[in-house]
Amino acid sequence: ADGVHDEMLATMQAFCRDAAAACAEVCLARLRLLQTQMHRSFEEDSRRFMAASSPMGARGPLNATWPGGESRHMVLVRNIRRRLEAQGESPESFFRARALTGQGLMSRVDFIA
Repeated sequence: ADGVHDEMLATMQAFCRDAAAACAEVCLARLRLLQTQMHRSFEEDSRRFMAASSPMGARGPLNATWPGGESRHMVLVRNIRRRLEAQGESPESFFRARALTGQGLMSRVDFIA
């Protein structure tokens, strides 16, 4: 009777081990699929964010060169200076006024809006 019992126990252990291995494979495949979907979603969100928040959209890094040979930083600074001059201010007077009123730094979006 002990031999039959040991044999049944060994068979059940092998069955459970095989079932656990199959479950692990399914879980791993689902995790990989989920990771791929999350990565795609993150990249799409990043592209949309860059397109919405960047003067050039999602076409390149912030210091990319524009067709005229200027970096995006230079174009951004020039546009900011033009806007301030159109308001009758210089960058120095703009920031001095903000500092005196205790407003401190501002976000990039507020600055270029």
